[in-house]
Amino acid sequence: MTPLISAASSLRLVPALRWVLLAMACSFALTFLVACHTVEGAGKDIESAGEGIQDAAD
Repeated sequence: MTPLISAASSLRLVPALRWVLLAMACSFALTFLVACHTVEGAGKDIESAGEGIQDAAD
């Protein structure tokens, strides 16, 4: 009778596991999107600094 009890308890765990995985995927996606925006902004800042140096050299 023990295997039936453990099988029933594992079936209850599956929906909770789905929510945990969904939450992890959403947080990863949000972190990735925020990081991309930050890197893009840093790239623009470096580009404008480079243009400033180039203009000063001309």
